[in-house]
Amino acid sequence: MTLKLHITAKDIREGVRHDCKRCPIARALKRAAARAKIPIVFAYAGHTRLEIVVNGPSGTHRVTHRGESSEEVSKFMAAFDAWSPPSPKMITVELKELPKREEW
Repeated sequence: MTLKLHITAKDIREGVRHDCKRCPIARALKRAAARAKIPIVFAYAGHTRLEIVVNGPSGTHRVTHRGESSEEVSKFMAAFDAWSPPSPKMITVELKELPKREEW
């Protein structure tokens, strides 16, 4: 699945440094997943991977989509975390759907 992440000035202003669930990329990923009609609980944006997490059975969480962070994503996050705010931009990411057995 290809998603276009529109990272806005608001994402950068309200994002939380060193927080993979509340950084600008995670905020943009959550919106992109919602536009794709994925019933998302939260998005995870790390320097090595991106994940979409939904509610699983019995209140558990389940990772449904995962992809590697591109060099562009990693550079954006490193700049943001280092208090050198990057400019708003659009980044295209590729995520694959995972089997339903991955829960935590």
